[in-house]
Amino acid sequence: MKLPGEEGGDEVIELSDQKIADELAAREHDATEPQEFDGEEHYRCPRRPFLDDDSRHYDFLFRTWRNRRDRHLMPFSGGTEEQSNLLVEAWEVIDKAIDDCQPAIESDAREKARQQAGGFRGS
Repeated sequence: MKLPGEEGGDEVIELSDQKIADELAAREHDATEPQEFDGEEHYRCPRRPFLDDDSRHYDFLFRTWRNRRDRHLMPFSGGTEEQSNLLVEAWEVIDKAIDDCQPAIESDAREKARQQAGGFRGS
């Protein structure tokens, strides 16, 4: 490709939505040449299976939330202030969802205890 001002460099390259989509799709395919990573040859990014599987992200999110709640362990070094802002916001969403459900959980537990004690009176 020649720059404007160079001989033959005044041509304009048009990028259509289809050309951009084709380029992005090509980046998702396996490489034609292997890449060495940790002494092994790979045709795809070694992290690709992790990046493609959303359930692993949710699992990580829930495990880090539970470890913070139960054991006061953070996934990354430092305290809460040093954790990713996105991660802390996600934990807050989980905390709010549990807080919103807590009255119903407690009510169900009281009802179950009443039934087991023989105090259930059907209508």
